[in-house]
Amino acid sequence: MATYHWNWLIFFEEVATGGEKYYQWLLAGLGWTVATSLSAWLLALILGTAIGIIRTTPLKGLLILADAYVELFRNIPLIVQMFLWFFVLPDILPDRLGDWMKQEMPLPEFSTAVLSLAFFTSARIAEQVKAGILSLPTGQKGAGLAIGFTLPQVYRYVLLPVAFRIMIPPLTSEFMNIFKNSSVALTIGMLELTAVAKQMNEYTFQGFEIFTVVTLLYIAIALMANRFMAWIENKVRIPGYSQEHSIQMNDFDFEVITRSLPYLWKGMQYTLTLTLTAMAGGVIFGSLLALARLSGITVLERSASLYVNLMRSIPLVLVIFWFYFLVPLLGQWLTGAENPITVGPDQTALISFTLFEVAYYCEIIRAGIQSIPNGQTAAAKAIGFTYPQQMLYVILPQAFRNMLPVLLTQTIVLFQDTSLVYVISGTDFLGAASKVAQRDSRLVEMYSFVAVVYFIISFTLSKWVKHFQQKISLTR
Repeated sequence: MATYHWNWLIFFEEVATGGEKYYQWLLAGLGWTVATSLSAWLLALILGTAIGIIRTTPLKGLLILADAYVELFRNIPLIVQMFLWFFVLPDILPDRLGDWMKQEMPLPEFSTAVLSLAFFTSARIAEQVKAGILSLPTGQKGAGLAIGFTLPQVYRYVLLPVAFRIMIPPLTSEFMNIFKNSSVALTIGMLELTAVAKQMNEYTFQGFEIFTVVTLLYIAIALMANRFMAWIENKVRIPGYSQEHSIQMNDFDFEVITRSLPYLWKGMQYTLTLTLTAMAGGVIFGSLLALARLSGITVLERSASLYVNLMRSIPLVLVIFWFYFLVPLLGQWLTGAENPITVGPDQTALISFTLFEVAYYCEIIRAGIQSIPNGQTAAAKAIGFTYPQQMLYVILPQAFRNMLPVLLTQTIVLFQDTSLVYVISGTDFLGAASKVAQRDSRLVEMYSFVAVVYFIISFTLSKWVKHFQQKISLTR
């Protein structure tokens, strides 16, 4: 670029404040990312396994609690959960414990990030554990009980060893995701890898070099996590099996919520608009990408596969930063302007979310296309349909019908992910609530209200999708 001064040696220069070099900052951020992710993964695996097991037992009381746990932590965005742990919890605990959390708790950002990631991920692991156990033939449980095993022994020696082998592929996705999700911890002041990259960019204005290296680091982490889980899968594969001060209620200021409702509604409108627009773009371009991956044309297949794997390997927040900080410089170069072009949070959010979601919608649609029997294609060819006609009139309508529940579930995830526009000061629902909370010093009320609203909407939609899925399965 004419006005951009490339400097790949920036990492070996001394920090402006002295004492360290920038590569040491990167290594420190990488260390915190890995430490946070692995600690949260270990805790999430333990919690998720326990909750998943409980959800397959006949213990109704525990079953209700376990279901409530999953619905609670699955239906509130991760960033909102972090805010609840970091800002709200210390204020609703007894004075002594709350003061300790605020002033004396060691590594408060790290601890909060680990707990938030662990509870958020454990709800998804619990779903995978439940699905793994329920996928086993019922005769295995009956056989275990018939030879004298107690129910805990049946789980310990019969069901779980097989279920975990089956669950490794979906657990691999969760393992990769937890490294990406750790980037959200920058919002509570933790200097993990993405936060360090943002800070380095502010110090040096060498965004292209910094975010390129950080992106490559995330891809390397995702690749190593993927290969490690694949190695485990190969080692344990079972032949024959195929391969988620105390505050009283009278201190809670409901008025700050009611008087802010018009402003919060504007934020919610922005959130819903962003969700629906990104979903539409994701479905349209995801369909084209899925067709490219199944086209049989090597160049198209490899290009589409590269894009999908790239987007699934890096955190969404990093994609947002790439567009927000670097596209203005790219625009300056393309237009020959004296200064970087202006790219606001609205354009950044819309394009970043669409580009990111395309990869996920592509894989869902590709799975839908592959679920259609080959005979459908042969029949379409027999009556003279061209390839585009086969796809448009025969294959894609059935594929969308088959995968509609999964597409809607991904849209619920997208709805929750839109809260990440907070990191670029976008005024979505969370952003609007955060501004009110900071202005009126009412963090507890506003963040609690945000969590409740996200939970109600996500829970309601997930239940509707489940009902819709059951309705579809009955009509087949």
